[in-house]
Amino acid sequence: MRKATSMLMIFILLIAAIGVIVYAKDTLSKSPPAVACPNTVYDATTNPAPMLNCKAIWDLASEDAINNATSETRRSVDMFISNIKNYEKCGDFIVKADWARPMDSSAYGAYTAPATGSAWDGGFLPNSQADECAALTCKQCYCTTVVSLANLGDLMNAYFDSGAADKAFCKPIFDQIFQEASVMVGTIAMTTITNMVLMNSAAFFSEFERHKTLSATEAMAATYTFGALIVNQMIVPIIIYSFIEFLEGFPVLFQGTFGDFEAEWYNKVMVMIMGTAVTNIIAFPLGAAAPNIVAWVKRKLTGCMAHSQKVLNEMYQPADFSLAKRYGQALCALYYTIVLSACAPPLLVAAFFLFIIIFYVDKMILLKFSKRPPMYDHKLNEMFLNMAPFAAWFHLAIATWAFGYYEIPSYTIGLPSIAGTGIDANAVSSQSANADDSNVDYTGAPAQFDFMARLKRLNALVPFLFFVVLTVSLFLAKLVDKLLKPICGAIFGNKGPEKIDEVPPFDQLIMPGQVGYEDPVPEGELNNKLSGLRSYRIEDNPKYAKLFPEVIGGESGRRETPAKAPKTQNMA
Repeated sequence: MRKATSMLMIFILLIAAIGVIVYAKDTLSKSPPAVACPNTVYDATTNPAPMLNCKAIWDLASEDAINNATSETRRSVDMFISNIKNYEKCGDFIVKADWARPMDSSAYGAYTAPATGSAWDGGFLPNSQADECAALTCKQCYCTTVVSLANLGDLMNAYFDSGAADKAFCKPIFDQIFQEASVMVGTIAMTTITNMVLMNSAAFFSEFERHKTLSATEAMAATYTFGALIVNQMIVPIIIYSFIEFLEGFPVLFQGTFGDFEAEWYNKVMVMIMGTAVTNIIAFPLGAAAPNIVAWVKRKLTGCMAHSQKVLNEMYQPADFSLAKRYGQALCALYYTIVLSACAPPLLVAAFFLFIIIFYVDKMILLKFSKRPPMYDHKLNEMFLNMAPFAAWFHLAIATWAFGYYEIPSYTIGLPSIAGTGIDANAVSSQSANADDSNVDYTGAPAQFDFMARLKRLNALVPFLFFVVLTVSLFLAKLVDKLLKPICGAIFGNKGPEKIDEVPPFDQLIMPGQVGYEDPVPEGELNNKLSGLRSYRIEDNPKYAKLFPEVIGGESGRRETPAKAPKTQNMA
């Protein structure tokens, strides 16, 4: 019951993190899909036949649309954009950051947008949203061209100077840029704060469960810390931003924008995860040192006001060194680094600096500012060793999925050339410029869970083979240890050495001579019998007297007071 209560309370804390990610997803979903703007410009050498030629349809530059409020092209573009029904649908016309839908002169011709205040006629493609999305793409490319995004000063000047009526054309684009940046930074900050709350809550709820030993309490605290951190930092962003087709309509989860590891997924989700990983380089060591920092500040501010020696002694009491928190942090960092390193190699660099900094910070805290840690048994280390190997298993699974994405160039089994162009040439060539876009796929993408299409790509086949080998080795070893070993032991009568992981409660211990001491211990139960010693006093056990010559005179069993205490005696 206590364990269920602990897990429920930790889940409630995670709901706050889920809410932040959902808000970020809803905000970023309104942003236009990224398009490589040079591919929307005609060039006789490098781009002689662009799918979308912005200058041919809306020549914003020639009319200086950013400064000219009377520009007809500017009014037309704004009218097209205001009639976009769903920004996410604009991604249907973009493949690998290239516009994929044909938009030649037979489509737009001599079209003129309706007058201001008139009903919208559907644009020059009344049966498609391609023209509205194309207008948004051209506006985005124009605004980011006239203002250099690489120069923060120019961007800030354009943002704050765009409030005037004649310069408000690009303000929505700049607003979106700043909103995306602020939401991303805010999400990373909230995830970091939530991580700190979850770490402290894990220790509290582990104690709430009342385990019998300190090591069992710390092992459970480390498990809760690892689980909460990895869910908050890695799993929640992935499932919130992911879209699974057969789960469409499911509440909140898997209702995102990305059905695969496409370019925009890396720009939004992976950047968020990497940002949190970089923040952890400072947050984890700082969180570990926080109790010592708080105690030092408290001593400086209130030490002179201590009204008794007891209060002053408490101020100088060293802080506890939480081994469970550090195990959970290390395992979390190990997991998100190894699992996602195939998609984001910079995570390896972040982990390198994180572990180096944590090592030196913890070394200083342990040796100079902390209490001596208690004697732990094997449970913490066993927990870590049991969980760590599965990071490699998840790594190979993610690598197989990520490298099997159809837009990534790869040698494909059965095809002599390198596949991965992304755009389906047959769909493009068969689609007339002014036709209906319903049920047309320009990407040439396979079904979302077409695993064979992924495994035919050599990039995915190599990690998949290692995935199979590791799966057999990991789970077969578990199967042999948990199932076959006990069966063989029962058949051949080899039960192996007795393993005692816990100590019975004090009130259940049986001393020699008490009732039940001679009864055999039932199989599977803890041995609650003390050794044959009735007392730990040396006088009552003269045969051990020779082991303590400094306090016992020879083997007579008579205690003697030494003339001088040895230098090595522990006076504590």
